[in-house]
Amino acid sequence: MIRKLPNKTRQQGVTAGGWLLIISLVGFFVMLGFRLFPIYSNHFKIKGIVESLTEEDGLYDMRRDRLLAIINKRLDINFATGFKVEHLVIELKKSGKKEIHIRYEDRRPILGNMDVVAKFDDFVIVSRNGKVKLGI
Repeated sequence: MIRKLPNKTRQQGVTAGGWLLIISLVGFFVMLGFRLFPIYSNHFKIKGIVESLTEEDGLYDMRRDRLLAIINKRLDINFATGFKVEHLVIELKKSGKKEIHIRYEDRRPILGNMDVVAKFDDFVIVSRNGKVKLGI
């Protein structure tokens, strides 16, 4: 008489197809992480530059070309890339406060013809009396 084993004692595991699926999913997310890391690394550098603007004296009355010179110098020091002159937007609000924005998007290829796009808007709010508020 042949005795059948109960289901609890039968050997179970992942098949070769299951392992292939698991490895391919893990590989995809690792590759995605490697592609996204430079985007966010660059963003944190630019965010740090915007934060460092709060240390500048006379930021409210500073002309655009002087502000661009300061930003470009700090971009060179931090090896940040992708900044263009048109990314700097200065807005004067009705309340008399000035907002200094760096708005940009970063686009990188992921796989084949698929790209990932990340949009960023980091800004500083400056009042006439020199008080600064980060809008990050």
